[in-house]
Amino acid sequence: MNAKKGVRALSLLLVIALAGAMFVPAVSAENNESKMEQHLLIDGMTNINVLNAQKTEDLIASGIQSPEELTIPQIITKYDMITFDIPDIKNELENFESLYITIGNQKYSMKLTKADFSKVKDNIESYYGTLNGIENSEIFLTISDTVIVGSISIDSETFYVKPVEPRKRVSSEKPVLHIIYSSNSVNQEKPIKIDDGTLETPIIKDTKELISSNDGLSQESRSVDSTKQWTTVNILITTDNQFYLDESDWKATAEDIINTANSQSSFGRDDVQVSLCVVAYDDSKRMDLSNDPDITSEPLGTFYEHFDNNYLNARYADIALYLGGYNADGGSQGLAWGFGNGPYWGQWAWSQMVYDDPLYTGTVHGRRCISIHELGHIFNADHENSAGTNRAYGWWDPLPKHTVMWSDFIEAYNVYEYSSIDYHGEATRNNALAIRNAKSTVATYRNS
Repeated sequence: MNAKKGVRALSLLLVIALAGAMFVPAVSAENNESKMEQHLLIDGMTNINVLNAQKTEDLIASGIQSPEELTIPQIITKYDMITFDIPDIKNELENFESLYITIGNQKYSMKLTKADFSKVKDNIESYYGTLNGIENSEIFLTISDTVIVGSISIDSETFYVKPVEPRKRVSSEKPVLHIIYSSNSVNQEKPIKIDDGTLETPIIKDTKELISSNDGLSQESRSVDSTKQWTTVNILITTDNQFYLDESDWKATAEDIINTANSQSSFGRDDVQVSLCVVAYDDSKRMDLSNDPDITSEPLGTFYEHFDNNYLNARYADIALYLGGYNADGGSQGLAWGFGNGPYWGQWAWSQMVYDDPLYTGTVHGRRCISIHELGHIFNADHENSAGTNRAYGWWDPLPKHTVMWSDFIEAYNVYEYSSIDYHGEATRNNALAIRNAKSTVATYRNS
């Protein structure tokens, strides 16, 4: 690659769980048909438009206009289509910390914590939490003025909420259509490649051209700690005009990804201790990206060309993530040059948000996994088949499970965590150690 192109009676979760098709769990992933049988509503908070939708005809029969415009991932075999009363839900989340949900005929209590990882004030808030008394539960919610993005997991099943109307259909006069679907209703039969590992860096004529000033930012104003302490890394997130238009609210999608990445399942785990701080959701150059002729052939290099070191430094960003709205050439769902090439090349990562083929169609889980994978490369985490000890790990539970740096993606197998000797991993498969050793360096990129 050359230098060019190189989410008051009850909480929001109750809304999601009850309004959207959360049901008595089945004993196995194969028992998909039992998942969409019971439906509960919270009066005044949600409206179910379609139950158990499986095809476009179901939406047309229920009066959904122009369903072909909706961004419903094709590998989702069954879902409910709903709308939310966003203002009431936001008030509930702001005023109450103790929340309750009902799944089928079972009630759960929960407590959400508001995430605090963004310096950006775009009326978007994120929350995370667990269900009281349920060890294997996890909740991620992001809510803006118009949409909710998120998930709730209990044992081996996860329910996702995703807005599906393109930007042109979003209006203050009507609520945005969302779908809620179960992880058991995602049919991905085979894995798809994420990437081939970190890329070789482009050949550059003059390294001095890439070195820039600190823009008056002193080292004392940074948060750079030892490997056994928390380290804050500033991240800029951008997109192109295609994803900007396709999403109801692309910034909410981006925040959901970082909310998940900062969780105790990923960068926020006690053996990693990295906090990703969003300094900008930057769509100011979306037209530049979309108009670049190499955006599909070389998305990472194109990203670099329009968001170079000087641009990142001026915005106090150590690293940058491009959420791509195009199906790039070559079969990869993400790219990064990786830790060994920083700071001049190691700061950038690209993650594809949209349909590639029937094996990757931009689900909530897929977008999170691909993005966290590519961010991992920035911190020196690598694949299961790499040469070092910073490798991904796989195990059985009872289905195969792969840590997030696994080179292939399959919806039911990949998880958000990095391999670790303290969790899932071993001495020779320890992404967490690699990230700990790299994080203080990555946290100084914008001063380099």
